[in-house]
Amino acid sequence: MSISTVAQAHGLSSGYLSRLFKSETGASFDSFIGHVRLRRSLDLLSGPKPQSITDIALDCGFPNVKSLNLAFKRAFGNTPSAWHQTRWVCSDTPVPSYADVDESNAMRLLHRYADESHDLSHGASTTARN
Repeated sequence: MSISTVAQAHGLSSGYLSRLFKSETGASFDSFIGHVRLRRSLDLLSGPKPQSITDIALDCGFPNVKSLNLAFKRAFGNTPSAWHQTRWVCSDTPVPSYADVDESNAMRLLHRYADESHDLSHGASTTARN
């Protein structure tokens, strides 16, 4: 998923949608997507017997294990494998997974803002819909 794809789907320029997204969320679109991917990887690593790191990387939208490892280490200071081992070795009781992300809700909000912005850029009133 890219900002260009989302912008094109809503008839907006990527630059405009990028600025709108940053003003509404405080994060860049790429940063937000990276954050969602990392949260999902933590959920997949949370079980006592998670799937392989390669499968987790691909399931979370990373192109390869190296990309997941770099992003994970930058965010959490450890590789996914080391994080999983430390988590289960240090405690008999699993720690709750990292805060859940409601991806569908995030996308719904993104679509709402894109739709409202598109309406405003074409002179339509959004207050009648809300």
